Amino acid sequence: MATTWIWPLPGYTRVGSPFGMRMHPIQHVMKMHSGQDISAPSGTPIYASRAGRVSHAGWSGGYGNLVKIDHGDGYETRYAHQSKIAVKAGQQVSAAQLIGYVGSTGLSTGPHLHFEVRRNGTALNPMSFVKASHSLTGYTSTGSGSSAAGVDDYSASDVANDTTPQTKPITTVTSKLTVGKSAASRYKELTALDSVIDGYELLIQNDKVYAPIVLNDIQLDQSRKNTPSSLTFQVLKSEGLDIQEGNAVSLKVNGQKVFYGYIFSKKRNELNAITVKCYDQLRYLKSKDTISYTDKTYADLVKILADSYQLVYGDLADTKHKMTKIEECSPLEMLSNASDETIMNGGEMYIFYDDFGKLTLKALKDMLVPIMITEDTAMGYEYETTIDSGVYNRIKIAQDNGLTGERETYVIQDEDSQARWGVLQHYIKLQSETTSSAPTGGGTPADISGEANTAAAIFAYLVSCGYTDAGAAGIMGNMFAESGLSTTATNPSSGAYGLCQWLGGRKTALKNYAAGQGKPMSDLQTQLGFFQKEMTEQYSGSTWSVNGVPLRTYLCRVTSVQDAEYWFLRKFERGSAAEIRQSEPKRLSKAQGYFNSFSGGKYKNYLSGNYGTQTREASQTRDASPTTQDGKIDTTSIKNGDEATITALGKTLLNYYNRKQRRLSVTGCFGSVYVRGGSCIYVKLNLGDMVVNNVMLVEQVTHHFNDGVHTMDLKLSGVRGEFNV
Repeated sequence: MATTWIWPLPGYTRVGSPFGMRMHPIQHVMKMHSGQDISAPSGTPIYASRAGRVSHAGWSGGYGNLVKIDHGDGYETRYAHQSKIAVKAGQQVSAAQLIGYVGSTGLSTGPHLHFEVRRNGTALNPMSFVKASHSLTGYTSTGSGSSAAGVDDYSASDVANDTTPQTKPITTVTSKLTVGKSAASRYKELTALDSVIDGYELLIQNDKVYAPIVLNDIQLDQSRKNTPSSLTFQVLKSEGLDIQEGNAVSLKVNGQKVFYGYIFSKKRNELNAITVKCYDQLRYLKSKDTISYTDKTYADLVKILADSYQLVYGDLADTKHKMTKIEECSPLEMLSNASDETIMNGGEMYIFYDDFGKLTLKALKDMLVPIMITEDTAMGYEYETTIDSGVYNRIKIAQDNGLTGERETYVIQDEDSQARWGVLQHYIKLQSETTSSAPTGGGTPADISGEANTAAAIFAYLVSCGYTDAGAAGIMGNMFAESGLSTTATNPSSGAYGLCQWLGGRKTALKNYAAGQGKPMSDLQTQLGFFQKEMTEQYSGSTWSVNGVPLRTYLCRVTSVQDAEYWFLRKFERGSAAEIRQSEPKRLSKAQGYFNSFSGGKYKNYLSGNYGTQTREASQTRDASPTTQDGKIDTTSIKNGDEATITALGKTLLNYYNRKQRRLSVTGCFGSVYVRGGSCIYVKLNLGDMVVNNVMLVEQVTHHFNDGVHTMDLKLSGVRGEFNV
């Protein structure tokens, strides 16, 4: 089967933590998990999911060792927590090319790959694009975002001279042909005379309504996460009974509506007993599809899909947040994506389910069922405690100090639990203070007149304007490629002039600026002043932006030399795809050299003037914050030597991790037809080493109806097993 994506860990298919909402480990609230965690041993090779350009390869806060690949058309994949990276920023990679190895760097509790798919900066469900079965055998490079170069920002001359037929990004789905008519909704409430037995009424609609003799147990399984409810029962094949796949089935208990769905399978044994499996309407939303929509809410999407699949919907909460999307995945995944985006944009958590034949969307706060699970109302429970994973009693924090050349470590630990369990260490590495950045690019430009070392003088000037060390180095790497840092460099064929090889109207503007300053065009301070004027006036808006951040602001916050060099080339120099491929290695090499020579204030060693270090604030527009995108802690703004903050972080982590994990399943509870996946119920149980007395969330419930007795088995969740909501 053809695919445009490759599974990044061939042979390893277990997803330990999927995309979507999960409990935040520090704030104890539900937070968005922007990717999926694929479990694999440390050192397992990681392969590119598709062709593209490596836009980042290095350390990135809570992500640890991170590789980001730009696939073009706004698509990007991320591969986090690597033990070793096998590619470099700027490198072109092919699908299934080795890019690194599984590890547990950054804020990670064990070896795994955190894998993300993003488009235009928005995290999407990776399972909507790539499955474990997708291998290189069925790979095709066609499809959105398959550009190997990963570059789509061409100059005007490139476009004018390019005679290759251009394709447009797909932004909408248009129906061209439908053969045959769609059937109308089949929903119809079923009724039959004398059909209630022991308070239960099970009816099946075929040519007529049947009330069959039910053998043994009726079982109803429901889950919180966009999963069809299933009803399983066994009936006796009596004379005249004719039931078929697709027949409607309803179950009522003491007159209360419990389940409405359709037969999907049946098995018959030698005793003429037929086992029947039914699903509700959500089962029809599992097939893969493609749709586009504009300014629609989560609830609106439910209506769109219901109309498309001839389904019935009932009460739908007002989810408020509007979205514009084009998607290619199952409708259930589309709904899950809409739910996640709604929550990320300040909305509530909603439970989507089929309420007796009507699709329903209800806020979690409205899902409380007034029942209590106690020792008296449950037959048994399975309570597991463990320190085998995710439990730590020593937190070791490291941070590199670029000014002293030392790696500084801090240890926060608990002696009592170490005496009981031994030393269980969790290690994290903070980002160095020297890579922090200024917020927008303010600052008073330095007067570098008369300085003999041109490169150090330019670096000092750029830093004084608020650019980070990485940003200044990235700019200079490009300037060197253009002019060799010569203010008199002139292109004999085009006439381009100066540090940035200004041409045409920009060259004329430089001439006028120099005249206004009373300086010659070749003056270094003048050219840098004109450069800063351009950056302020033309590169502070959205026209030349990086993921929505103005280029000037981005270069005042960027922490990666590779990213600074690449984006300055694309946005300021406006390099074509060919130019980027041919010249970027040289530009990057020079940029890295300037960073190594001048960063951390070292440029002052080459200058005669007194150039103070600029005050910098923590960036607010770095790559997706681990706090919000990966369910982890943002440690990028902690300064070197800030013992109070680092100690507070260590104590927070220790307080969270230094406790046993607990998992709770309850069996044989007195049944309530009002409890379903997503319900909230009261639980009061003495578990031996603790007493649970809280509201808990029902992740899964199995109802059993047998001989007039209704019981249920529950899987309950709290916060990381502590059972506090």
